[in-house]
Amino acid sequence: MKRFYLALLGFAALLLLAGCQSRSGFEQYFVDPFASLIHFTAFLFSGSYGIAIIVLTLVIRLVLAPLMMKQYMNQHHMRKKMELIKPEMQNTEEIERNKRS
Repeated sequence: MKRFYLALLGFAALLLLAGCQSRSGFEQYFVDPFASLIHFTAFLFSGSYGIAIIVLTLVIRLVLAPLMMKQYMNQHHMRKKMELIKPEMQNTEEIERNKRS
């Protein structure tokens, strides 16, 4: 039985890795444009790929900053709401504990 599962795992790995040779939509629409952008940015910085990656990382972070701030503010508001209802939740839990005993 163990040999069967090992063979099945090997077959699944073979099928999974066989698909790596074809160009997927992810590679075509995400990987290739980012690779081109990194090559172009490295060209601007005298072929330094390290600086190109750092610059592109900072640009992406700056673009996503408004979304991250909105998420942070939503979390902050939710935390404040939870602090307001915490005493009521504790009272409800105490009542439930007393009912069970």
